[in-house]
Amino acid sequence: MPESNSNSMKVGILTQPLGRNYGGLLQNWALQHLLIYSGYEPITLSRVAKPSLWRRLVSYYYHRYVKKDTTLPFMTHQRYLQRYQFLNDFIARNIIVSDDIYSTEALVGEIDHLNLGAIIVGSDQTWRKSYSPCLDDYFLTFLPPETNVKRISYAASFGLEKPDFSKDDSIMASKALINFDRVGVREPSGVSICSTYGVNAILDLDPTLLVHPSEYLSLCSRDIKHGKSLFVYMLDMTNEKFQCVLSYARKLEIPNIDWFLQENINMESSAWEDRRVLAPVEDFIAGIASSQFVIADSYHAAIFSYIFNRPFVIIPNSIRGVSRFEALVSLFNMSVMDNGDSRYFYWNPTVAPSEDKCRQRIDNIRSEVRTLGFLCDYLFC
Repeated sequence: MPESNSNSMKVGILTQPLGRNYGGLLQNWALQHLLIYSGYEPITLSRVAKPSLWRRLVSYYYHRYVKKDTTLPFMTHQRYLQRYQFLNDFIARNIIVSDDIYSTEALVGEIDHLNLGAIIVGSDQTWRKSYSPCLDDYFLTFLPPETNVKRISYAASFGLEKPDFSKDDSIMASKALINFDRVGVREPSGVSICSTYGVNAILDLDPTLLVHPSEYLSLCSRDIKHGKSLFVYMLDMTNEKFQCVLSYARKLEIPNIDWFLQENINMESSAWEDRRVLAPVEDFIAGIASSQFVIADSYHAAIFSYIFNRPFVIIPNSIRGVSRFEALVSLFNMSVMDNGDSRYFYWNPTVAPSEDKCRQRIDNIRSEVRTLGFLCDYLFC
């Protein structure tokens, strides 16, 4: 577990529950890394939904009968621990996190116990209702108006072009955001949504972009050497994506395909292997950094491909949300390719990193964080 300065301000972080995917873990690690460097004492508040047999049954039904994964066993607690063991190991070694918190009342108690001076909501899809264990908590509605705890959001995301909110949710959000000391969102669509709530939001960079590539490589226990491999990271594999991968491998004459899959695949192909146990986070970093080309359907796979200057193609999933990728088009100067009913997002480094204007802007912001500290204007005002 990383060390922090016990004499500094204690800052709580509310993000989506950790341990289920690589991007979620790395954005939280990056945010904590920036806060620790700036002299704060961060802790991620592990706000999670109560364990539910009903929820596990619904998940099992969806994957087995909707996604047609007939090899999927029922996810017992033991299987769950086995599947995510390497991700949980990463959390234990690298992220400061509270015990699991199952209710708003317990969250309030934990915040009082920790004597937090501020709470940061973000980054990632913290304001996406369907992903949230309790949407109201992520708008900090439990804090009384007279609290001295600073309310801050950094690179928070609604996940969709229009939030999946009810009318009551929207009323709640508009009232809650007015009380924030700072509202920062990750996508331009989030700025527009906040404006409908009467709030002027700041457009933030994902925190993973503010950490130098060498600091990610330092997490890996082996030397990273560039090879001739096609790195494939898919959250939701389909036959279309499978054929796209094979097509690019042939076109680019890349002999090796590194299948890095979030889900087990039930297709008739010797290329697939059982991914019931997710690989270590360090392998995700090393796989992208050492690859020749990346194909993925993940937002943070695109981010890390850019960080390591690897050309990539993103095949977004409309159900998971496309606006996140559209926000990267202008940021990274990506190309958009129409492929029938689908759109692919493509980026290839056409200039040296030192001449890349986007990379220069990120480097400048990163330098400011190093010099002035992260969010100091809001945490110490």
